[in-house]
Amino acid sequence: TEIYTLSLHDALPISQPAQKAFITWDPAEKLESFTVQPKFEGNAQDFGMVVPTPGRPKLDEMPRDFFKELAVFTILKKR
Repeated sequence: TEIYTLSLHDALPISQPAQKAFITWDPAEKLESFTVQPKFEGNAQDFGMVVPTPGRPKLDEMPRDFFKELAVFTILKKR
């Protein structure tokens, strides 16, 4: 499924042909963590991505290889 958005300045279409997500829940802290790696395609120079949340989220940057390392870990875990 492709999702189309409009860029903020030049109204060029942006598609999101793929996305990886990792979601965890800490019941003791009642804290959900949502890590997302979207893939965007298009010619817009800048645009925004909106992710609805029930409250103000705390944002942290993840290491660039997070999903690569997660894939290796899950492959090794299956053996």
